[in-house]
Amino acid sequence: MKITQIKTGLLSVPLRTSFKMALRTVTHVNDVIVEIHTDTGCVGYGEAPSTGVITGDTRGSVRGAIEEHIRPALLGREVDEFEDLMRRLNSCIVGNKSAKAAVDMALWDLYGQLYGIPVYKLLGGSRRQICTDLAISVNDPEQMAEDARQAVKRGYDCLKIKVGVNPELDVERLLAVRQAVGTDISIRIDANQAWTPKQAVSLLNRMQERGLGIEFAEQPVKAADIEGLKYVTDHSDIPVLADESVFSPASINYLHYFSV
Repeated sequence: MKITQIKTGLLSVPLRTSFKMALRTVTHVNDVIVEIHTDTGCVGYGEAPSTGVITGDTRGSVRGAIEEHIRPALLGREVDEFEDLMRRLNSCIVGNKSAKAAVDMALWDLYGQLYGIPVYKLLGGSRRQICTDLAISVNDPEQMAEDARQAVKRGYDCLKIKVGVNPELDVERLLAVRQAVGTDISIRIDANQAWTPKQAVSLLNRMQERGLGIEFAEQPVKAADIEGLKYVTDHSDIPVLADESVFSPASINYLHYFSV
């Protein structure tokens, strides 16, 4: 199975309601779609969102990286030579993680088709289903409580609550949501880099004191503030999850260095 063409396209889908978080407000899903064609007729698909305020990548930069650097590195290569494909993909251009992720997905899609195995099994998975959360947009407490109630009615038992816009309202937001959904629903929060380290500790400890049952707090401080992330981890009983701080195995090693 040889790669004969790599195409990119744009997808824009309007959301039913705007989705708000500390870093941005989203009204449309704007993705770059990747198709990798082969001489057998099989096509692999991947996609990448353009989240410039988080990743630094735009639709133009994602397409440019694929068309100018990744495509020439992969055309004519055999899908079966998967290790070589991954090496070429990750070495042909510095950074551009979104573009690489989209092509990575499409390559795994083809590799699964080549051997007739679902990708989740290729990766060692055994379950056909996973538990996922539904993100609740940051709004006034009353609106977030209603959005959470509707999510539970739709069958979700795990919610990720966006916080960080007007942080003084964040504890009130979580109180309203918890009261709306009860104690059996898992709640995790995502500040999208909106808090300072001391502010994060104060807010998380207040949530803990109110017995809100927060599973974890995602990216409470600026992505580059690794020392601040460690400060929050050391001074809060609520587990802290890094997100925007992590874009590669190297960044994980960097976080580990600061955590010990």
